[in-house]
Amino acid sequence: MRSGPSPDRNALPPLQVFLCHASGDKPAVRRLCVKLRTDGFRPWLDDEELLPGQDWQREIPNRVSDSDVVIVCLACQSVIKTGYVQKEIRHALDVADAQPEGEIFLIPLRLEPCEVPQRLTRWQWVDLFEAHGYDKLLRALETRSKSLARWAALRRTQREGVGVASRRLLDPLPPKSTSRHMTRADLYELGYIAPISTVPSILQNGILSHQRADIIAHESIGLQGIQDLRATKVIPGGCALHEYANLYISPRNPMMLKRRELHEQTCVLRISASVIDIPGALITDSNAASKYATFRPAPDGLAIVDRDRTFAESWTHDDQIEQWRHSAQKCAEVLVPDMVPASYISGAFVSCDASRAHLRHLAPGLQITLDPHLFFL
Repeated sequence: MRSGPSPDRNALPPLQVFLCHASGDKPAVRRLCVKLRTDGFRPWLDDEELLPGQDWQREIPNRVSDSDVVIVCLACQSVIKTGYVQKEIRHALDVADAQPEGEIFLIPLRLEPCEVPQRLTRWQWVDLFEAHGYDKLLRALETRSKSLARWAALRRTQREGVGVASRRLLDPLPPKSTSRHMTRADLYELGYIAPISTVPSILQNGILSHQRADIIAHESIGLQGIQDLRATKVIPGGCALHEYANLYISPRNPMMLKRRELHEQTCVLRISASVIDIPGALITDSNAASKYATFRPAPDGLAIVDRDRTFAESWTHDDQIEQWRHSAQKCAEVLVPDMVPASYISGAFVSCDASRAHLRHLAPGLQITLDPHLFFL
């Protein structure tokens, strides 16, 4: 019987835990919430946290995106019930897809014997009704908490190693002497992952920031959970992340892998490296939506990018923390305020003959190159 948090966890920040559930399961979920809070976690339950007048349909997805863990509570009636809980689960799945491989983020939890929905079966579930079910849940949450703490410690070490502790976050950073850190000569071009159907609009209007693109009808290939994360992110000393158009230094990255099944509808627009000279452009050392991403002004900010890791063929490691770190580094970005003019677009990569024919029909003057490897084929 647990009576409180383990000694090893006392020094760690409280884990943010979102409790996804159907309204009919509220009594059992409320009891779970009390136990988690007693054990030192910070659970989020809608009827306790939502304030009068808040738009709950907007606030709940934001809370899912901000959480360290999402527990999906399942019971006989909730697994077959339609409604907002199913939308919460879809959103949680999108956010889970953006997590580093092997990280604990989404935990299916059965409140009673019931069938686990097919879309959740890839994750090991826990049975709260079993004798040691809650202890198993605690071990998973503690594992996640320690992983986040180790990740944060690595990031602090990395920043201190380049003297960031004595700089403002957006101060220019001189290039390091080690050859692993990117220089301008290493940056041949950048990539913008886009649905093929949007290319005519892009060639006419440029690559727009998310904020500008919202004004016109458009199709997005981004994961909704990731877009929700980016919507809440503000660059220190700058603007909201959605006010920047984002380009990948290496488009063959984990985000592309997660969208591999959409390869026939997707292209990678080739963007001139001179885009980093646009006033206000920024460089990130990892996915800009990450809590641990570092931002620097371009072009000197290229020095924070680990060239070898960003362009590496694979990002798998025996050390799980290293794998998470490398996965984020593969998604290093160049952020351009408001828009990237179409004049910076030099061509496009596609995955197959069908995609090439489709894009050639929509943009007959665009240079198109077939590169299945880029799309993990």
